[in-house]
Amino acid sequence: TGQGSTEVDSGFVIQIAGEGGTLARMTTTDEVAHTVAIGMATDVMQPDQHQLMVVDVEFTNISAITARAMFGGFIGVADKALDPVVTGATTVATLVADDLAGLWFDTGLDDGDRIFGVSNKANDDATQDLAVEGNTSVNVAAAATFQRWRVEINAAGDMLGFLDKIQVYALAGALGVAQEISPVFYLEAQATAVKSADVRRFATWAYR
Repeated sequence: TGQGSTEVDSGFVIQIAGEGGTLARMTTTDEVAHTVAIGMATDVMQPDQHQLMVVDVEFTNISAITARAMFGGFIGVADKALDPVVTGATTVATLVADDLAGLWFDTGLDDGDRIFGVSNKANDDATQDLAVEGNTSVNVAAAATFQRWRVEINAAGDMLGFLDKIQVYALAGALGVAQEISPVFYLEAQATAVKSADVRRFATWAYR
């Protein structure tokens, strides 16, 4: 999905398929703040109903980590024309979506390659001061290097974030327990040029 996914220069195309698995290339269109995303339909999971929920993705950027943002986690509305759910400037994240919890980086930040944990429970927070909250102390991997992101939400709405199987973030009450959410991973262009990433694995599941 994503508002750039219907453009001729954008999409999600299988590169390799065989015994070793499948590699797919996600490519944005050449428009600022346009995304290409993989995920599920709106309102498919809920913490107090499905208990532990997981989104797990392994990917690599194709070119230098410039003029882009990426998000992996859970969001409240997974529109076909998905807008960026978080935007960044200097040391502040603006939480565009009302309900979200995930891992994110944005090259428009002062620390443009750092991965942050971000959340917005029932639109409680319009912004997040990244100098105070969210720093995982881990950077996004360089181009052509795969990195694994994992976000877990439990029955209480608590969030855990993992990078390459190491826990790097935790936040109690990141989401409301009755909030209907969907797993998603997206790539966003922040310049008038296409941006690409190869996805080796996208998995999502719940305890129930």
